[in-house]
Amino acid sequence: MDMVLRSDRNQLAAGLDDSAVLSLIHSGVLKIESQPMKPIILYSPPQPINNTMATLVDTGNFVLQQFHPNGTKILLWQSFDYPFDALFPTMKLGVNHKTGHHWLLRSQLTKSIIAPGAFSFEWEAMEQELMIRRRGKVCWRSGKLRNNRFEHISEDAQRMLKYTIVSNGDEDSFSFTTNGEDKYWWIKYNGQLSDDK
Repeated sequence: MDMVLRSDRNQLAAGLDDSAVLSLIHSGVLKIESQPMKPIILYSPPQPINNTMATLVDTGNFVLQQFHPNGTKILLWQSFDYPFDALFPTMKLGVNHKTGHHWLLRSQLTKSIIAPGAFSFEWEAMEQELMIRRRGKVCWRSGKLRNNRFEHISEDAQRMLKYTIVSNGDEDSFSFTTNGEDKYWWIKYNGQLSDDK
């Protein structure tokens, strides 16, 4: 299983080299360090905390949690909240109403430059459909979800997928799971939606 770990694309576009190291500091700071770049801070708590652990889960999500003596744990940060151009099973598109954070995919600038490009892949909660936007303007819609299928996405791309739609005070989101098959969707630099296994 590959780890899905994303951070500031502009910093990554500047280039991480073989010296890059992912560190979880005792105070709860999660960062990537690489010479000669400034560290990329993935998570920094408002005040130092301890009993933190970073874990790669089966989905490819990299999670940072704080563990309490009574056995409870709190999710502090997860890589699936910061996707690039690929949507993996259980990863969300939409908005977290508590934090205001938007989950969306952003294409690469070109085939070889990973800086953010012109296209985004988003969940539109009001319309209950997926959209591709080019510089903010809608250029494609999935159509409504009926009988666990979107009308403008090929049957082959949707085979073996189960969709989950959440709409409440905490979030409006779209995600999918698979029946054991490694499958994901990604938005190419030219705005084309593709599926891979």
